[in-house]
Amino acid sequence: MKKNKFLESLKYIALIIICLLSIGPFLSIIPTSLQETYTLTGSRNPEFTIINYIKLFKDTGFLRWILNTLIFAGGVATIKAFIDTWAGYAFARYNFPGSKWVFNLILISMMLPFAIILYPLFLIVNKLKMVNTYFGLILPILANPFGIFLMRQFMLQIPTDIEEAARIDGCSDIGILFKIIMPLSRPGQAVLAIVLFMWQWTNLIWPLVVINKKYMYTITLGLAGIPSQNVIDWGLLTAGAVMSVLPILLVFLIYQRGFIAGLTMGAVKE
Repeated sequence: MKKNKFLESLKYIALIIICLLSIGPFLSIIPTSLQETYTLTGSRNPEFTIINYIKLFKDTGFLRWILNTLIFAGGVATIKAFIDTWAGYAFARYNFPGSKWVFNLILISMMLPFAIILYPLFLIVNKLKMVNTYFGLILPILANPFGIFLMRQFMLQIPTDIEEAARIDGCSDIGILFKIIMPLSRPGQAVLAIVLFMWQWTNLIWPLVVINKKYMYTITLGLAGIPSQNVIDWGLLTAGAVMSVLPILLVFLIYQRGFIAGLTMGAVKE
C-alpha cells in the first residue's frame, strides 16, 4: 500500500516538473514584457509598466496581424475539419479501386519535408496571382495529408452497425454521412481543428514566402519584423509574444472538452 502511494507521488512530481519545464519559457518572458527597455543602452527599467503593450497596439499593426492570422489559421482549421472528415470516411468505409494505393501515397507524402515542396508551391501560387492574398495563404495548406490520416483512424473507431441500421431504414450514403457520421466525429474534428489552428497560428515559413505586404502580415511575420538591424526592443518583442499566445489558450479552453474526448476515444473499452 505504501509502495503504491510512493509511486503515485512520484508520478505527480514528474508531471509537475514536466509542466514547469513546458510553461517555464513562457512565464520567463512575462516579466520582460512588463519592463521598459532602453534600446540605446540595452538596460531595463526595474519597475513594472504596461508601456510595451501600449506601444504594441499603438505603434505596430498588431491588431491587423491578429486579424490576418485568425483568418489564415481559422480558415485552414475550419475547411480541413470538414474536408478531411469526408476523405477519412471514404478511406475507412469504401474499398474503391486503388484506394489502398492512394492512401499509401498519402502516408508517403506525410514523410516529405515541407521545404521540398515550398518552391513549387510558391510558383503555383504566383502563377495564379494569389501572392499577398488570403487564398494564397490558405489553399496550399489544405493539401496537408495529416488530417486525412487522423480522421480515417478516427472513423475506424465508429461501429459499422449504426450505418447498417440506417441503410435498412432507407437512409442514403449522403444522409448517413451528414446525419450520423458528422455528429459522431465531432470529437475527432475538434482535435484536428485545434491542432491545425495551433500549427498555422505559429506558421512562419509559408507566410514568409507568400506574403511581402505589411497589411497582410501574420503575427509571426509581424513579430519577426520588430527587431531593427542594430537594436532589439526586447520589451516590445516579448509583449507581442505574450499577446500572441492568448488566442491559442482561449481556443483550447473553449474546446478542451471535445479535444480531450477526441484524444481518449477508443482508449476505454466498455
